[in-house]
Amino acid sequence: MVKSEGKILVKNLSCEFIDHEGNKMTALDKVNLEFNAGEFVSIVGPSGCGKSTLLRIIAGLQKPSNGGTLLDNDEINGPSYERGLVFQDPTLFPWLNVHDNVATGLVARKLYKERKNDVTEYIDLVGLKGFEKSYPHQLSGGMAQRVAIARALVNHPKVLLLDEPLGALDAFTRMYMQDEILRIWKERKSTMILVTHDVDEAIYLSDKIVIMSPRPGRVQKVIDVNMARPRRRNGKEFTELRNEILEVLNFAKKD
Repeated sequence: MVKSEGKILVKNLSCEFIDHEGNKMTALDKVNLEFNAGEFVSIVGPSGCGKSTLLRIIAGLQKPSNGGTLLDNDEINGPSYERGLVFQDPTLFPWLNVHDNVATGLVARKLYKERKNDVTEYIDLVGLKGFEKSYPHQLSGGMAQRVAIARALVNHPKVLLLDEPLGALDAFTRMYMQDEILRIWKERKSTMILVTHDVDEAIYLSDKIVIMSPRPGRVQKVIDVNMARPRRRNGKEFTELRNEILEVLNFAKKD
């Protein structure tokens, strides 16, 4: 039996922190979720509901107060190349060109010499062939995000975590990048978990959508998106699902 790779299990997860006034705040409260290997899942919810906190805990960048997370039955205790993370800001090194930005993870792991060809492969995968020697200031916002995605993917992560990576882009570039992310997901077959405020984006991309309640963040509802791809943004199924999600979100705000 082949072991599945990229399954994330979130078990009874809670996260508390102290704000700048010394008050205890609960960001997440008893969250239980399952992300299947190879699945594309979006997490939506009002601002401050703990979406990004949940992503940071899965990435191993933040410790929960209670509960835990598992990747393929192994407990997540800290950062790992097995979980790539892409932020809204590409956070590229301005003094490095595209090739060297993508290679940073391999260089840090002392794997660059034996996997140098991977850098070229992933630059090609994200559609930046010919821009290897370009520097961040010479790139558009969408191109910079492609570099950030390639930098995360070159480590062959089981899970790619996307924290509103398209939020700063204009509408047309954003839609184009959504198609690019879908193409990369289909080719790589990694588990992808996306945090977004854009309900249409979540429907267009996802196999499953997790709706969070306001702070303290709890799972309000999990919706399976049973629509064939490519999806028509103005189609009946799409519109009906958008209305269902917006209704749940509006209901959540009244709690």
